[in-house]
Amino acid sequence: MSGMIHEPGRIAVFIGNHRYQCQDIADAAFRSYVRENAPQLVIEESRPTHEIPEQAYWMVKNLLETKKDLVGILIVGGGISGVLRALREVPAERRDKIKVICRDIGPATLGGLGEGLVTATLCHPVDAMPDLLVDTLIEVINKDTIDSPIQKTLPFDILTPANF
Repeated sequence: MSGMIHEPGRIAVFIGNHRYQCQDIADAAFRSYVRENAPQLVIEESRPTHEIPEQAYWMVKNLLETKKDLVGILIVGGGISGVLRALREVPAERRDKIKVICRDIGPATLGGLGEGLVTATLCHPVDAMPDLLVDTLIEVINKDTIDSPIQKTLPFDILTPANF
């Protein structure tokens, strides 16, 4: 996002719930990166959607009415369909200035990519996850002892309107 937004502005971060550690870590990492690389951007306090699209809809509606300098929305948790619904209701010239990045690849996200509403999605390849899990389970079963936890890295895919 810091590479796409060059003027000062405000970014909203939506998480599903503060108790979801993976979302909290993603939120913290994003803040750290932007703090170091894009000091012209102000990141709002994280807003929990509780994975409810309707709640995300009203949160974006409120942001659009009260934060005229909104330039980005990061959706770490659920609610993408509500976010997109709210964005569809504003004029294109305002909507086009807001970069939306999310972390899923469901039907709503694919629709948003197709419409150009979603700037990018960072998602783990769904087909590769079960294969990696089975391979890891086989690896564990075939070892006599396990001295340390096994960690596997599964790179995420970056989808944009141009490459999906």
